[in-house]
Amino acid sequence: MRVAFDIHTLGQRATGNETYAEGLAREFGELAADDIDFIFYRISSEQAVGGRGRRLRPSASIPRLLIAAPWALWRDRIDIAHFQYFAPPVAPCPSVLTVHDLSYVRHPEFFSPAFAGRMRALMPAQVRSAAHIITVSEATRRDLIELYGLAAERITVVHNGVSSIWRPFDGSAIQCGLARLGIHRAFILATGNLCRRKNQAALVRVYSRLAQARKIDCDLVLAGKATDSANEILAEVRRSGLVDRVHVIGYVSQQNLLALYNAAIFSVYLSRYEGFGLPILESMACGTPCLTSNTSCMPEVAGDAALLVDPNDDESIYSGLSRMIEDDTLRAALRRAGFERASRFTWRRAALETMDVYRQVFHRGSGEGQREGRAISGG
Repeated sequence: MRVAFDIHTLGQRATGNETYAEGLAREFGELAADDIDFIFYRISSEQAVGGRGRRLRPSASIPRLLIAAPWALWRDRIDIAHFQYFAPPVAPCPSVLTVHDLSYVRHPEFFSPAFAGRMRALMPAQVRSAAHIITVSEATRRDLIELYGLAAERITVVHNGVSSIWRPFDGSAIQCGLARLGIHRAFILATGNLCRRKNQAALVRVYSRLAQARKIDCDLVLAGKATDSANEILAEVRRSGLVDRVHVIGYVSQQNLLALYNAAIFSVYLSRYEGFGLPILESMACGTPCLTSNTSCMPEVAGDAALLVDPNDDESIYSGLSRMIEDDTLRAALRRAGFERASRFTWRRAALETMDVYRQVFHRGSGEGQREGRAISGG
């Protein structure tokens, strides 16, 4: 069968969506499957993977999904097309749709009314028309069943992987990376887009309390792309009076992020809601213990290898930060457990499980076509 995999998010700083496309595309390009031929659909020449990329024009979302993608699927005789969130509403083949999370339903307050409204209006038709849905966590699978009434058998959980680039690094490379970022003191690290959902304002607020009580002597580094609600976090930094100790460094390259993970005393990921939470595993893979949330998918991802707190309760965050700062034995135990936990999540496993979904959809479609006495595209 011929499978089209959409990689238009590569290079777009689309965080989790980009990481997902990159991780799977790389493995698809390396795996040798006798029964699957991959074509990667991209929107720029820089996104080609293994020479299998086909550029879709125009690249704007609406004409790409309404015109360019359906035409390409027909032209390339595609049997199954795989997209994230949005597939062409009319296509010559079945679509597999990856839905990372339903944050726009669970927490519309984290987004602009226009974005949340658009997602709530469009996604029900998308998930109901897809031949099969992949989610990256059991938490999102439960949300799809509860909020959209989907049958459980239409949804497969395929956990994300952790790239091999996330690993312990040598001291000189770390120091070079920190120097590039202007960080010269010990620190704790929080990664993720600066926004309400990631909850950095609460982290800064509690960090300030600990600093004022002289219970913390390290700096705080916030690494992530600014969003529309980033001003709320920056205002919290100014109110704290600790602008010299709270470093808001914006979006950073993988190389610099690797240095940050390796140098941090521990990482903090206090998101209120996630579909997966890759920074938890990236931190663990680098040997850096993690403090994270006890909501949505985070316990599923972290297992017993991180310290969990309630992201909506400042006192719980205060207690968790205090323990991580004061308890060297706890951090050492989490470091050991984190290595083992992160090793379970690989993009090779994710790719193989995703390919199994393609096979199920393809054979199911072929069987239905035979029963109905009609041909299925490529079947």
